[in-house]
Amino acid sequence: MKTDLVFPEGNESELIEMALALGYEQLVLIYDAPEKVKILPAGKIKLLYGVLVADLIGNKLTRKIDQIKGKKFLALVPAGEEEFNRFVLEKTAADILFNLEYTHKKDHLHYRKSGLDEIICRIAARNGKIIAFSFSSLLETEKRGLVLGRMMQNIRFCRKFGVKTFLGSFTAYTEAMRSPFDLQKLAKVLGADEGTAEEIILR
Repeated sequence: MKTDLVFPEGNESELIEMALALGYEQLVLIYDAPEKVKILPAGKIKLLYGVLVADLIGNKLTRKIDQIKGKKFLALVPAGEEEFNRFVLEKTAADILFNLEYTHKKDHLHYRKSGLDEIICRIAARNGKIIAFSFSSLLETEKRGLVLGRMMQNIRFCRKFGVKTFLGSFTAYTEAMRSPFDLQKLAKVLGADEGTAEEIILR
């Protein structure tokens, strides 16, 4: 099922219309708080709902994610420091961790510091977590070459250790959304499996 992920800002109808025009069958609507989630009537596209969890750590983060999951929403967490990322993947019920490519400002002299390693990948695979990649973040960064290289390395790690991956638009604007065909082309360039941009399933 072809799926995209977006962050509505009162423009749900426009985002859904664009998703349909681009050929998506499922759209994930992510909000910044559970009470802001706007459940819409069933239509031509399947809708999933989620909440972005940012600026929380430790028990507060865990409790917030549990609250979100209790409402049957997806929990999406932006990556932070390595210890934080491991905590999210190992100790919380979060579904998606994304933007790991931005964890470190600079690479090591002899290798890329991409935010993933064997230990983190094994934890993610064991716990069924999704490592996601944002197309809009790639467009917005001035260090596109650096980020692309890190994405490629992270996808290699994910493939090697059987970690679930997802590539989506990750935008609030219809003009920044990309078709599943475009995202699959990018996924192929990055070395991802054929189904990377296909589906997120609400567990």
